[in-house]
Amino acid sequence: MKSSINDRTDLPEKIVKIFKFFDSDEDEFLNYHEFLAFLRIVNPAGAPKFDFTAFTRWCQRVSANPDKGLTVDQLYVTYRDLENTEEALQLHYDKVMSSPKPNMKQQQEEKVRQTIATVQKGNVERGELLRKALQELEIGEERDMARNRRASAIAREAFVRTAARRRSTLAPSDADTLSGSSRRESKINRRASTPGLNLGSKTITLDFVTAMMDNFQAGILLDAPTVIRIVSQATTILEKHENVVHCQIRDKLTVVGDIHGQLEDLLHIFQLNGLPSPRNQYLFNGDWVDRGDCGVEVVLIIFAFKILYPESVFMNRGNHEATDVNSDVDTYAMCFYKECMQKYDREIYDMFSEAFASCPIASVLNNKFFVVHGGLCHKPIQISEIQKIDRFQLHPPYDTVF
Repeated sequence: MKSSINDRTDLPEKIVKIFKFFDSDEDEFLNYHEFLAFLRIVNPAGAPKFDFTAFTRWCQRVSANPDKGLTVDQLYVTYRDLENTEEALQLHYDKVMSSPKPNMKQQQEEKVRQTIATVQKGNVERGELLRKALQELEIGEERDMARNRRASAIAREAFVRTAARRRSTLAPSDADTLSGSSRRESKINRRASTPGLNLGSKTITLDFVTAMMDNFQAGILLDAPTVIRIVSQATTILEKHENVVHCQIRDKLTVVGDIHGQLEDLLHIFQLNGLPSPRNQYLFNGDWVDRGDCGVEVVLIIFAFKILYPESVFMNRGNHEATDVNSDVDTYAMCFYKECMQKYDREIYDMFSEAFASCPIASVLNNKFFVVHGGLCHKPIQISEIQKIDRFQLHPPYDTVF
């Protein structure tokens, strides 16, 4: 067991007394502040230049731990290295014993006050520079937002013009498919339904959905209460699914991926392949939003068909359905967050986000084909493991989940 410093008879009494004089916390180590107090008395000229870096180097020289400090033996090394050990020790002993015992707490508080004063002085100068920088940044952001608004308006006008040209050139059979008036799909008289603008207290019908698609194609949006109702109903259905949904194909199932807000692409797929129905199943495999400027319309159409045919329309969540991706205004000229804020408000964006978090992760078709948006895992994984994942997160921790 290591003996106490009071029992050290192998060292000069003077070095022991000097050590105890500065060892304010009596832990038998001279830490940085205690050693600095020692220097201020025995070598006042060198003390102001002695910072913690110098203290660390000094500790390395005498094999001390800078986190703890110097022991009495390591302090004595200093005197052994001098030519006139006894003379130096006597000189320092006389200086120390004739000086008032240092108040370490007061010295440390003074050091803190000096540091704070220096920082505050620097902060005044940096604060002025920061204020100017922020002002320039705000001006730049306003300029960028104005440019984005102009670009969005130009894109919207171009989209409406393109949609009008396409509608004017549709063959009667094509128009009939898009309007949803085919009696094979629905027996509802379309003229008696609300033309896709609002639902009120009515239920969602195929006639309403196809009219809504016509309005979207013409650049006409739904009112906010109808959007909220569609998103809410879709969320209720989606959150009941397991993480991995097992789909049984009846006649035909079409997998659609990465629509990315391109309304014209979605409508073209329906034109070629037919609308979703109990015998014409669809699996929308993620990334419905971002990049294109009609992510809201695309998702509302898919949600509406999910409500109409919950066992025939399936949805796998993609990475662009995560809030940390679809709110990245710096990366995408038209991200989903920006689109929602332009067309509706933050409340509706948050509702979409909750709905996306409710979407399943993957699907298995006929117990044979595994379909997932993000590709296969880098390590073997069982479907039962995927079923245990907490998918109800706005932006999943990708590095730990998969």
